Amino acid sequence: MPDAHRVLEICGEGRTDIGNVVSPPESRTEPQPPTQGVVPVLPHKLCSEPATMRGVRRAVPHLQGKGLWQKVKFAKQTALYNRSAGAVFVMDSEGNHRGRLAE
Repeated sequence: MPDAHRVLEICGEGRTDIGNVVSPPESRTEPQPPTQGVVPVLPHKLCSEPATMRGVRRAVPHLQGKGLWQKVKFAKQTALYNRSAGAVFVMDSEGNHRGRLAE
């Protein structure tokens, strides 16, 4: 039996951050190899590129919750519910930086 995959839940804003999130929606929940976007590739490299690491990528605007703190909380709960190895949540510092930082 092959080794089980270690899955990271990855949430970010754009293609540069998380890669191209594909559609239809059901294909967004399938763990993918960390080949697209800065955020999936970075932990893969930092962990010495394990062959079993996969990522589920989600765009922040599509997460449940109106406020940023609600979206972060939902991302963490989703990772726990899915029994993922962890969650990574990134936001750009452009625009309303002070507002986002305060939230």
